[in-house]
Amino acid sequence: PSGLDSEAVTLTSNAATGNQWFLNDNAITNATNNTFTPTGPGIYTVQVKADDCASAFSDEVPLIVTGDLSNANNGIKVYPNPVENYLMITGMKGEISNVRLVDISGKKNRIEFEKQGNVYRANTEHITQGIYILELHDGNVPQRIKVIKK
Repeated sequence: PSGLDSEAVTLTSNAATGNQWFLNDNAITNATNNTFTPTGPGIYTVQVKADDCASAFSDEVPLIVTGDLSNANNGIKVYPNPVENYLMITGMKGEISNVRLVDISGKKNRIEFEKQGNVYRANTEHITQGIYILELHDGNVPQRIKVIKK
């Protein structure tokens, strides 16, 4: 990747042709050049095909948007943040689904929330100290929230 720590990131494949770029394991329509400019956060990979042979997927390249995420979560509150033991979420409009806790290297950590009234609660004791992006769906609406594990 080039353009890291900026607003213009470009991903480049080593292959000149036969590329297919993916976002969160889903093929991106018409993204077949050897360079790709991401339009949003997520986990990007590329696969190269030559004739009937397909390469293994590239290493994952996580694109994490840093900055003020407070207005992006539509009233969802995540607390305590930083978290030590249990992470709570309130303000969900729908049911929580597709939950992932992604660290800055792109590693996905398993985290399970249980609903208690209007509050979702997850044990984070097994999560290593660091900065994460909590990715989830509030009903059908994707959300990304910065979480610090202490």
